[in-house]
Amino acid sequence: MTNALDGDADIAAAGDGRRVVLHTRVVAGRGGGPEKTILASPAYFRATPYRVVAAYIHPYDCSGYRGLEAAAERAGCELISIAERGPVDPRTVTALLRICRRYDVTIWHGHDYKSNLLGLLLRRFHRMRLVTTLHGWVDLDLRTKLYFALDRMSLRAYERVFCVSGDLADAARRCGVPAERISMLRNGVDGEDFQRSGSPASAPMRAALGVAPDRRVVAVIARLAPVKGIDLILEAFARVASDQVDSELWIAGDGPERAALEGCAVRLGLGERVRFLGFQEDVRPVLEASDIAVSASWREGTPNALLEAMAMEVPVIAADVGGVGALVRDEESGLRFAAGDVEGLATELRRLLNDAELRERLALAGRELVRWQFSLAERMRIEAAAYDRLLP
Repeated sequence: MTNALDGDADIAAAGDGRRVVLHTRVVAGRGGGPEKTILASPAYFRATPYRVVAAYIHPYDCSGYRGLEAAAERAGCELISIAERGPVDPRTVTALLRICRRYDVTIWHGHDYKSNLLGLLLRRFHRMRLVTTLHGWVDLDLRTKLYFALDRMSLRAYERVFCVSGDLADAARRCGVPAERISMLRNGVDGEDFQRSGSPASAPMRAALGVAPDRRVVAVIARLAPVKGIDLILEAFARVASDQVDSELWIAGDGPERAALEGCAVRLGLGERVRFLGFQEDVRPVLEASDIAVSASWREGTPNALLEAMAMEVPVIAADVGGVGALVRDEESGLRFAAGDVEGLATELRRLLNDAELRERLALAGRELVRWQFSLAERMRIEAAAYDRLLP
């Protein structure tokens, strides 16, 4: 792994005449949902006046970052590593300034409180336009509350604030961002990459795990963190499993809550009904084998996990938060329940597990919705057009 903090290592900008957009973000491990969009961007921007580069700030001893580098290489995204020793490393500022000057960055595109603050600072030394994407705030402790308070202040100085859901656009306005600087930019999915090739019963991953063709598989694809509400899914599934519905739960993902969630599954007596699959580099085999996908997050914008499930014709059940309602239209493209309502989730799970006709109807409608209204190509076109309006 090359590190931009190590002098001039790996900062050689061979220009191609296009204006450089630098996506900057703080990550831990393999990152999260935004990485899917950021790393995919260069392929969609090749025919535009913009060259997309990513600079990621991460802990120095972060072994999971290797997986993110591999994903960037597969996507054809130039990724610059900024490996910090501690949360405040003064070398980060000088490294980013060097990157801005070497690449002659035209647009700084931040994705979190720290990259937004750094963009404001660096613009004093390198002339560039400031853009950010607001993915959402999750208040976990006093420290993160302070970070997000700083972010809310810095947003007012940004020339374009993209919001992935309507509630975040409302939040940006409450922070003092002028309405004319706010744009909706929901996440999207490539329908060609995510499409089903066969029925769940015949999926190779089922055979590999020894799952009977007639057993229903409920999938959860998420980072194992408190905000994702996976403990609620386990509780709801335990109520369904006690009804002797022939089903099992797959949890694909990793994170700080894994041990606690595994312990929760044991306490609920789920036994072989739950499989913790760990992080999946490619979630398509999981979705191919799934009959239902569930999200119980407390906060979401436009979740990639739901977009991908719907594109793969997997019927979804989701907590009604953030931008989920625009994607999961209750009884039309999926089923919704109130966040935190375990019994409500169990009711919808039981209903969908036992109704093949409903599963098929929601699966087809979900696929059509994301195909026509949540296209990744259209999302990138909107982003490029916003850049055009910023520049002379």
